[in-house]
Amino acid sequence: MKYDPPRFEHDCRCCTYLGQFGAHDLYSCNRHGRIDTLIARYGNDGPDYVSGFEVIPYNRLMTEAFIRASGLGHYLPPATCASILRRVLIMNINSEEA
Repeated sequence: MKYDPPRFEHDCRCCTYLGQFGAHDLYSCNRHGRIDTLIARYGNDGPDYVSGFEVIPYNRLMTEAFIRASGLGHYLPPATCASILRRVLIMNINSEEA
């Protein structure tokens, strides 16, 4: 897939650019041959980003980054997938009870 170029500087050579989403540039960091973390950069200053995959069920930026990264064949470790699935199931159960 062809993406517009990044708007913000990102100097990690292990990251794959995943395009823009809203006001953010999305990346998948694959330092160890799998998704080590997902990144949504919103500025050029070093700490101008949000990262992590623990928030995938709750955070649209990280969910979009994961969808794009998995579309490129990047994957999460099995234990991380299980943890995310647990959170999604709990969210569904809680929403049904409300």
